[in-house]
Amino acid sequence: MLAFLLGLLIVVILVALAIAYPAVRWALGIIAVVVFIGIVALVSYVQDNDRKYKQQQAQQERQEAAQQATAAREREAALHRVTAQELQFEDMSLGPLTYSRQTLRGRAHNLATRYSVSGAMLEITLKDCVGEKCEVVGTDYASLDFWIPPGQVRGVDATLTFKDLPPIRGTRRFEYQVTSISAQ
Repeated sequence: MLAFLLGLLIVVILVALAIAYPAVRWALGIIAVVVFIGIVALVSYVQDNDRKYKQQQAQQERQEAAQQATAAREREAALHRVTAQELQFEDMSLGPLTYSRQTLRGRAHNLATRYSVSGAMLEITLKDCVGEKCEVVGTDYASLDFWIPPGQVRGVDATLTFKDLPPIRGTRRFEYQVTSISAQ
């Protein structure tokens, strides 16, 4: 508010001087032209900076989109580098049932010669078998995070939770299927 009043006072003084002295009118005319040129230059500068900023933002967004696309392609490629036949699971067993939880243990052998396995997803089906008749009583997925270089073996240790599991009447059996493998 004080700046506005000060500016208004200066304008009133300049108008009074311009009325009283013709030479001041000339000076005010020149000052007005200089101020006009300054305002035009300032507007041009601001617009140029705004255009450059928008170009940088657009370029950054394109780079981020390209990086995301590359990462997505890499994730997709990682899922196809090692086949289910090249990742062999051995000695797989389920631990005792404790509050609908069981531990899956065994060994994973990477038979691939080129890529290291960085993870796998298994679908485990739990069955209750009475004689030859088996009923599926639960299904869970095990996400295995490990690093297995080509030709090497690592341990498998995953906790499974079978929800709403009924009491087992016969023999407990399980099957597993590899649903995905990630390799680098």
